[in-house]
Amino acid sequence: MEKPLLVIQNEEATSEEKKEFQARKAVMAVLINEDGQIALVHATKHNYHRLSGGSLELDEDFNPALERIISEETGYKIRELEADLGVVIEYRVRIKVHQMSRCFVVYGVKGENVTSFVEKENEKGFRLQWFNLYDAIYTLEDDNPDDYEGKFIRERDLAFLKKYAALEFQNTWFNKLTERQRVVRLIKSYHILKTIGDRQLDELRKMEKNKNVIKTERFMYYIRTLESIWDNTDFAISLSKNKHRAFAFYPVRSIMENTFRLEYFTRKKTMQEQDDIAAREFLRVSKKHYDFCVLKGDKVGAREFKNYYDGFSDLATGDYEDIENVAPANLNPFPSVEQMMLKSKLPDGRDWYYHYAALSESAHGKFMHAIMIKQDETGEYRRSIMYLPPMLVEIVKMTDFHLNGIMKDEVKKAIRRAEVIAKA
Repeated sequence: MEKPLLVIQNEEATSEEKKEFQARKAVMAVLINEDGQIALVHATKHNYHRLSGGSLELDEDFNPALERIISEETGYKIRELEADLGVVIEYRVRIKVHQMSRCFVVYGVKGENVTSFVEKENEKGFRLQWFNLYDAIYTLEDDNPDDYEGKFIRERDLAFLKKYAALEFQNTWFNKLTERQRVVRLIKSYHILKTIGDRQLDELRKMEKNKNVIKTERFMYYIRTLESIWDNTDFAISLSKNKHRAFAFYPVRSIMENTFRLEYFTRKKTMQEQDDIAAREFLRVSKKHYDFCVLKGDKVGAREFKNYYDGFSDLATGDYEDIENVAPANLNPFPSVEQMMLKSKLPDGRDWYYHYAALSESAHGKFMHAIMIKQDETGEYRRSIMYLPPMLVEIVKMTDFHLNGIMKDEVKKAIRRAEVIAKA
């Protein structure tokens, strides 16, 4: 049995109840016109858009149904049926409908027919519109359907559009671009995210300088970690034309570690838990610098970091040994990187451990690096910095959360611009 691309069920229903649902089949199309634009039908009275498509008639197959519906809704004829994007299953519990929708990528040519919606569709204010691929995705993401079926339609068609976007990205990225062109796209994407990231840091630094703002441990930990992430990002990008660019995986690996630490920190339910993580991390860093000062005989520096350690010991939950005797491992407030990634709620977070392991292999000169150094330098550099855009997207989103959404719209626009440059 074919695995569905998505199963949508927004309300509870037992297996026995589902047996009583009316079964429907529908066919949808990512219909592409001569200008490379995608057809969306706008339900103007209910605040949503959908792909061209509809229900199959009794004993009707997918292909003839697709030809019929496209002709009725858009006036287009099918020139080429390119790809099957799979199926989405919907359980519309409230109206007791079980719908299976299959979607195809279709290239069309303008026919002689004009758009012809049925009465029910005209009541919803259906209008045909054309969009570029990512504009179509963002339009559906911004939709807010005010009727029951529209909520299912939005989720279903977003799944189909994103599947098509992923296929297009793979085709363009691997078959049409040189390594240098890939690097240029990634760097342009970085600059867009960097601009909004700098603005966020400026806001945090203003708060840090404001005497009326209480500087909690969690605040200080977040801003220092964020600065480290952006410093490492700048360093990785600065290596693009440097003879040492093969070593970009060092700062990228650090960025990846700190991204998942910030996620772990941000997901804590109470401020006390966040403050405790921050205090323990400051203990760990103080111990690290103290040991280094002792090793090189710097008594003044050692005394300074001992004072830091003693101060943070009073803030952290639990009892900790004196700085001279404590084991650094006992101070670490975070699980292992592997555990954080496997439990991550970030998009594809669980899959990131594979990428992190690849970067770690490089850092230690092991098997993966032995493979990578056989590739061209530009390709090796690209394989390191390709992790930056998705990580930085999550960083600006988390920072916007900590800033109470004061740049929400700007963050959304920056993320979308960066995505289009990297993928389109």
